[in-house]
Amino acid sequence: MLLSASVAAALAASASAQLIWNARSNAPTSPHAITVDDHTSHHDTHQRPMGTGDHQTAHGSAPFKTGQYTLKAQDNKTCPTHGESQWTGTVDVSDAHRLFFWFFESRNDPANDPIIVWMNGGPGGSSMVGLFNELGPCIFDLDSAEPSVNPWAWNNNASLLFLDQPAGVGFASLAEGAPMPAADLDGAESFQSFLNIFFGEIFPEKAGLPIHLAAESYGGHYGPVYLKHILDSRAYDSKSAFRGNITSLILVDALLDWTGNAVGTYELLCSDFRGRDIINATACDNIRHAIPEVERLGMSCDLSQDGHECVALDEQYMGQIDVYYRELINSGKRSPFNIHQECPNLPLCYPGKGDFTRYLNQEHVKAALGFPSSFVYSGINLALNDAYVRGHDPLKPTTRELAAVLDAYEQPGLGSDIRVLVLNGNEDYIVNTPGQKFIYDYLVRWSGQADYRLARWRELPRELAAEGFWKGTDDGSRKVACDHTQPVCNRCRATGREGECTYTISSSRPVRAWAVGSARPVAGERPRQSLSQSLSQGSPSTGAAEARPAAQPRASLLPTAGFPDGPPSDVVTPSPSSEDQASGPPSARPGPGFFGILSHSAVYEETKNTLSLLQGFRPCLPGHGDAAQAQFRDPSQVLSSPVREMCMVVLRSIPCPPQGHISLRMSPHPYDGWARVAAQRVLAGLYERFGSHLGTNRTNAQLEEMALFLSRNTARPFNDNEPDPDRWMGQFSGQNLRWESLGLLFTFRELGGEPLSDADHDIDQFTCGLTKHWPEVAQVCLGLCVDLTRRFSDGNSLLLQLCIRRTVAESILSGDASASTWRCLAESVSLMTFLGLHDETESPDYRPTLSSESRRRIAAHVFIMDKVVVLFTGRPPLIGHRYASTPLPLDLPDQVLLAGDEAIARASESLDERGWNTEGGLYSSTSLRSRLMIALIRDELIEIALGRWKQTPFEKLQAIKERQLQTMAEFPLSLIYQPGELDSRSSSPGRVYAKLLIQLEHLQNLFVADRLLLRRGDLDQGDLLLTSFEMVSLTLLFWTNKDRFALARPDFAWLVMAYATPAGGILCMELLNPSFTGAHPRNAKITRSSIIQNLSLLIGFLDWIGTGAANGNLCANCSAVIQHVLDHTLNTTGSSSWPPEALDAMQLDFNFELFDTFEWLRTDLSNE
Repeated sequence: MLLSASVAAALAASASAQLIWNARSNAPTSPHAITVDDHTSHHDTHQRPMGTGDHQTAHGSAPFKTGQYTLKAQDNKTCPTHGESQWTGTVDVSDAHRLFFWFFESRNDPANDPIIVWMNGGPGGSSMVGLFNELGPCIFDLDSAEPSVNPWAWNNNASLLFLDQPAGVGFASLAEGAPMPAADLDGAESFQSFLNIFFGEIFPEKAGLPIHLAAESYGGHYGPVYLKHILDSRAYDSKSAFRGNITSLILVDALLDWTGNAVGTYELLCSDFRGRDIINATACDNIRHAIPEVERLGMSCDLSQDGHECVALDEQYMGQIDVYYRELINSGKRSPFNIHQECPNLPLCYPGKGDFTRYLNQEHVKAALGFPSSFVYSGINLALNDAYVRGHDPLKPTTRELAAVLDAYEQPGLGSDIRVLVLNGNEDYIVNTPGQKFIYDYLVRWSGQADYRLARWRELPRELAAEGFWKGTDDGSRKVACDHTQPVCNRCRATGREGECTYTISSSRPVRAWAVGSARPVAGERPRQSLSQSLSQGSPSTGAAEARPAAQPRASLLPTAGFPDGPPSDVVTPSPSSEDQASGPPSARPGPGFFGILSHSAVYEETKNTLSLLQGFRPCLPGHGDAAQAQFRDPSQVLSSPVREMCMVVLRSIPCPPQGHISLRMSPHPYDGWARVAAQRVLAGLYERFGSHLGTNRTNAQLEEMALFLSRNTARPFNDNEPDPDRWMGQFSGQNLRWESLGLLFTFRELGGEPLSDADHDIDQFTCGLTKHWPEVAQVCLGLCVDLTRRFSDGNSLLLQLCIRRTVAESILSGDASASTWRCLAESVSLMTFLGLHDETESPDYRPTLSSESRRRIAAHVFIMDKVVVLFTGRPPLIGHRYASTPLPLDLPDQVLLAGDEAIARASESLDERGWNTEGGLYSSTSLRSRLMIALIRDELIEIALGRWKQTPFEKLQAIKERQLQTMAEFPLSLIYQPGELDSRSSSPGRVYAKLLIQLEHLQNLFVADRLLLRRGDLDQGDLLLTSFEMVSLTLLFWTNKDRFALARPDFAWLVMAYATPAGGILCMELLNPSFTGAHPRNAKITRSSIIQNLSLLIGFLDWIGTGAANGNLCANCSAVIQHVLDHTLNTTGSSSWPPEALDAMQLDFNFELFDTFEWLRTDLSNE
């Protein structure tokens, strides 16, 4: 799919585009501009002849009724054409909303040419703007009073459908008393209903043709949001889902994200030759300094999707960036839509165009369209525009929706492989091209983003009769010297032929997307095909449903002058295969997993396309499903060695019934919650079915029977998308026990923690008495269950649960820095990306379920664990925030997720606008949400610290630190640890543990940021010392209250090394090189005495861990260093000082071991 972010063939509508400017300038609402008589549907229902089917019509003043429509054939008087058929009509998409359309058949081959559905923006702009001022079959020009034939109309080779929407815009109307649409989604289902009725009842013979959705300006919201709504309806198998052949989305000067427009302003007005000297150097300098904050607020707006967050972005943009050019606009010296034009009569910046609004309000025109003389048409509904603005939707980005559209091909059952063409005028200010480039390079996070961003701009071939550059994932294009409406080629301008310039597109081969390919040729040259012509003649639009592997590069276009009349007739467009139209979740049938854009599938698909073009060989090529099926393993192999021995070890280690048990407790720990409920069900089902096999005398025959049963079930598909909680857990419990089921049991320490009797400690390992070394036994069995699952399955979210739990268990047994822990974590990340759980997209119609939320939670857990290990070891991360787009889990308690749809729906409605629960609860989801938000910021710090930190601007580091502080400040109070909370014996240790951990991870981010800032030369104001003192103090609470935190003791070795020890290093350096005397000026609790006391307690904590425990040697080494520092501090005289060479070593370059605050003791550093 091509995202040609800077194409200059801008065909945007002036009136509708001006609405965006009005909205951002708080333009007053004019009630006279939106008068709509709801009793004016007196349509003359002159129907076109139809071969089959009856037409339901609304006669006279018929009331609104869902499914009702009118149709009226038009002659060539109202809109002069070359004689192609045209119709107008209305469709009642609900009992309160009636949309208006004007449909023109193609001038070429209307029975086979594709259909372009056009929508103008606003919000509130009528699509009659596009019809009469831009691309329609008739057009106003040069102050004309009536339209004339447009020889370059888009329906030269495609049928054109102009749609007034949402209800209340243009000729579309609302029922009396009905609320006005005020949000993007308000029009989404109406649009889908319109398509169903138009193609299902009014023009059923057009239903199979390729459909291209085109939208301009605010269409950057309409297009992606509406199209994603359709795709979501298909994914949920909704009865209202539109199943037509939508093959592309065309965005013209489209607003997606105000962050890009803000960032692009600096390049357009201060760097690009087009805008240079429009504003002065001081203004440019101020804009440059304001951009980092805009980007920060933009990220916050995108992350939260909260209108109030986005208002902050808007205020920053308007007050710090837009203000300079707006002064020129308000004075009439510059146009918001063309930086080289004046606009003395804002918003009417295009006086050269005829007044189509006056024309459409003439009585004979309204009569021809079927409206009475009392109806007042307006090209702009300012009241609706104001309603949208008050709801903040115009300020929210739609980059997520566009990314979902681009990646829709990866989801089986959607039946869509949708290309995207982006056109943008590079002399436009309000939706500027540099900003659009930034948006598509960095903010539209789809599977082809990296490939597209790395593509380079290249000069267009000279034979295209146009200058400019093009780029895409494979190809794309751009023109120069264009504004927000009509493009102007500099070659035409130089020869005085601006009015003759028209931009078209051509394609020399089937492609993945389109971009503008040429301008109207110079005199004597043959005109090249138009956009609609390229869409109709063998272009990718006609092959949008072609079969393809799970993922591949989404764009490949080479605009050339070849095939000026279309591609050769022997170009074959493959038809859809049944395999690609199959529905069901990806994990419901064997497959190779998630494919990224750099995978072999790109070359594989290119080869298939080439063969398909040459000889139509595609049916002979194996698909990924075939390959996966060939890898299916026979479960009977469990009876062969060594697989059999693996099974025997696991099955002999299961505790005898009824001694095995798993307690049911709900806590903020991610181990608890639904997983405990599921494990209890698994254990009960295991004992019920195989209790007789699991006694003290287990025979090989019995265990082989169990192994075969488990292996056969494991080989069955696992549906990760099952919405019903009982059915989802039923896939691995009861009669469906799998190796994953047993692995889940071994993740709970209490499963084998109770000895049967005193004599059981010495029972042979193949009996029930394994409690003496149960942690090691459980870890071995968990690893074997993971390995056995992989032998019979490609993986699923439950297996990922086992992998990340094995990582945690391995860190407890072997240490966080051990190779085995690192390997387990790598396997977890590998499986997560294989399954694509890192790349799930947000949906406005998202309905949480136990399965969907568990996927989000496990993805969050893996990402968090990766950052924990990175900061512990200083090794590079295995997954970064740039590649993790899965939304935050919702703050829903596990009991609700287990209760089913109704309970989930009620709980979801009670969440606040940010997704937090409003009951003050602290659940496992609450903990994971907060820790993931902190981990995402931490990953940015890691990226800087382990990369080129010296080149990182000071302002960027400061902005990240401020964002961390703001993030923590916005957490619910239920997440914040309050001093003295542990003093109350009634406080829940689990809740306090979760709060302390969140607070420590917050402080850890500040610790890293402060360290980096100091390395960059920031003035030391004591922030690092304050943070370090608090980190040590909070961590010591675990040890001084170890009786309260008994269940968390396995984490103590990690907690003290991850948080207290690095901070303790800073306290040590404070003792060696004091920065204050007496009490600290910013925290009176910090004195030389309190630092020594905390370090003394820290030594006790480290020594308590012991050298035999995980991380034990690390603890012992750090304890010795701190003891050395305390001895030096307390035993030396005031004149004594630390060796100067050691202090000098502290100023060495930032090393990879970020938390090694004792680096000044390393001989390899101090001797340099």
